[in-house]
Amino acid sequence: PAVSEVAVGGLLFVGLMVFSAFHGGAHVVQCTVLSRILPYGETTGFVATIGFTKLVVAACNFVVPPVLERHGVLGVQLMLLVPGAVSLLAGIWLALLADTFTVPHSRTSSVITEDVVIEETPGPCLPCSARGLFKGTGVIWLLSFWRALVMGALHSFRTIQNGLVTQYEVSLVEAGSIVGWTQTLALCILPVLGLFADCAGRRVLIVLTSWLVALGALVLAWGPGVPSLAWIGSLLSVALASLVIPVVALSLVRRNSRKALGWSFGLLESLFSLAQVVFTVAVGALREAGGYEYALVFNCACLCVGAATSVVLAATVRDVQSDA
Repeated sequence: PAVSEVAVGGLLFVGLMVFSAFHGGAHVVQCTVLSRILPYGETTGFVATIGFTKLVVAACNFVVPPVLERHGVLGVQLMLLVPGAVSLLAGIWLALLADTFTVPHSRTSSVITEDVVIEETPGPCLPCSARGLFKGTGVIWLLSFWRALVMGALHSFRTIQNGLVTQYEVSLVEAGSIVGWTQTLALCILPVLGLFADCAGRRVLIVLTSWLVALGALVLAWGPGVPSLAWIGSLLSVALASLVIPVVALSLVRRNSRKALGWSFGLLESLFSLAQVVFTVAVGALREAGGYEYALVFNCACLCVGAATSVVLAATVRDVQSDA
């Protein structure tokens, strides 16, 4: 029995590692292909991709429970093979069309020309020190750090979100309903913000979203004494930032990458995955040590640092408004 338990545990570990690797790899490939397909309007493209993903997740939330009840885990696994097969067919189709993508592969001379064009169209009035420190791939590192810091904090906050809301004299069911409605409203607002970003640029969204969610974290850290409208608005800021920040970060990669797009998207995904693990473990330990108060102070501090970073990023990142 001990040997069989070790074998099962080993197989489970290998399976999770393979799943995680392919999940991250698929996301990098998806972002790279989308950046090569769209000559402009990357923000709207990523909004559509993330919005469709959310719809698929919502559909699975409705379908999986009855399938699990009737057919067990095996039935769920077989059912999930259907979207996997659709993804495989879509991948084959895209691979066959790779030579027709609007933006060529990084090894072609066209992308070098695009980098030259980017270099000649910098952002408004950057300080010399910021230009020197964050030129070339340094911009991608700064963008990745900002996304990992803010999204890592938001991801860890989701693990305590429903329980935290119950402190505002609502039941667990009501808390789930409030969180669900804030997420739905944020999803409805996202397409409007995507169009705004493609028309007016994404620098404003970088700063505005970062400071808005940092303010929301401060309100939540204040405790249950705040008005209902304030803490519900804070939950909405969290839901909105969770959608907007990934879109903005991903849509800025092509305009700022000095290496292959796959490398840049891979860096964003790697730092974000690392932040997810570290922040979730840290929030769990802090909650065990000092309850929600310690966890909220930690999240608030991370989001405030992210807000400060957003100012540097907005002054450094290249965001050509002719994308619209």
